Amino acid sequence: MVTSVTFFSILFLITRPVYGQYRDDRCRLQMSRANGRCILIRECPYAIEQVRRGIYPEMCGFLGIQPIVCCPFQNVLRPNPPTRPTPVTPAPQLLSRSAEKCKEYTVPEDIPVSYEITPVLTVVGGTKASAEEFPHMAVLGFGDENEIQWLCGGTLISENYVLTAAHCTASQEFGEVKFVRLGDLNLKLDTDDAQPQTLRVSEIHRYPDYKPPSQYHDIALLKLSRPASFTKYVRPACLHTTRNLPEHSPPIATGWGKLGFVGDSSDDLMKVTLTYYTNERCKEVYANTPARRLQNGIADDLQICAGGLNNSKDTCQGDSGGPLQARSLDNFKLFYVVGITSFGKGCGVINTPGVYTRVSNYINWIEDIVWPN
Repeated sequence: MVTSVTFFSILFLITRPVYGQYRDDRCRLQMSRANGRCILIRECPYAIEQVRRGIYPEMCGFLGIQPIVCCPFQNVLRPNPPTRPTPVTPAPQLLSRSAEKCKEYTVPEDIPVSYEITPVLTVVGGTKASAEEFPHMAVLGFGDENEIQWLCGGTLISENYVLTAAHCTASQEFGEVKFVRLGDLNLKLDTDDAQPQTLRVSEIHRYPDYKPPSQYHDIALLKLSRPASFTKYVRPACLHTTRNLPEHSPPIATGWGKLGFVGDSSDDLMKVTLTYYTNERCKEVYANTPARRLQNGIADDLQICAGGLNNSKDTCQGDSGGPLQARSLDNFKLFYVVGITSFGKGCGVINTPGVYTRVSNYINWIEDIVWPN
């Protein structure tokens, strides 16, 4: 089943609730005139469904950065406390290394952010990203230091490593990737609201089973020559560790790629909201791909398909290696990397999804390299 969500526009004003009401206050919905209670959005199925349909929930305020919405009483999800609680010693929860690091890297809720989260309406069919909005975004450089060619994207996942596509680690014309730039917004301007860091690549780790021209296992890790400095412009993303795709948030692709199949590359970081395609539909689209590239067709365990439905939203050349990501519903500053831009049929072809490497399939390999201890 295809899922799609359009995020509503929220300006983070962390110091006080925007609408003057607090969690557990009584409220009244303006549209339906129903009585309700102000609760966290994740506790209100009614509000979550509104978001999925592209409708603004009626806001009460914020708890930190978590939206508080006016939820009709019958939709409030609150577990009833047991009448006779029995003391139980909780079993220790063992988190994966990537999940532990996600907690460590997450921006504290009491740190304000200065950008506005706007709907990503229509990379091809995209809009410009805001400063600080995607602090994990990286761009990969090739060639001479005095004339760097920025050709691919990537994702900062720790202070030392960038996640990208294996096919982005070498260029036929310029050789192996040499540079990573973090924290940038416009690749040519020095007057944009950005504080870029340009670092050299010291090690390239391609997934061992990546065997071009086959397009399976298109994933790689780049070790930086020195640790990145974390700022409000530079901060790692988390890894999506489970096979199930996030249902609460639409996939968002970001990059500096071409704005169309015959268009120019963008100097600005662009963002586009896409829709997940079913594996069956994606297999149909790529059924005629030569066997040397996709011997077994689209592999659901290894790949994800996403694109626009009945429109031309897509990633394009230059977006390769960049993230397909989902925003956390609990923390709007936080992104989970679900996929890596791998390949497609042209750019922005209607009803033709792009193909992304499924990150969850490679968690053990990533953790063993990035966080070996």
